Amino acid sequence: MDLDESQVKAASILYEYEETKGELAKKTTELKRSTAVFTSLSNTLSAAPLFVFFDGEPIPPEFSNVVTVRMFKAGDFEIEKLRALLNGVRELELKLRRLAAERATYGFPVS
Repeated sequence: MDLDESQVKAASILYEYEETKGELAKKTTELKRSTAVFTSLSNTLSAAPLFVFFDGEPIPPEFSNVVTVRMFKAGDFEIEKLRALLNGVRELELKLRRLAAERATYGFPVS
């Protein structure tokens, strides 16, 4: 059975839509992880700023036995990394919206 051009285009759009949804889900999960790290830093800074340390930073002996010492990875707070992640999420969301509109033109439900 041969597919006409319209069917091939519809299948291509459906495939691209599902791929984009998957990419967006991965980026959103990564963004949620970043949110959790930022929240943890914020909470620790508010409650006990003396106990905040970053990787590679020596912990003074006075704090070495303190249970509440929090060690953070400096790389988790790179603004350029966060900016790129946010821009990626925005681009994928816009692409997903465009593909959803294209799907609708072929009679598929907008989800």
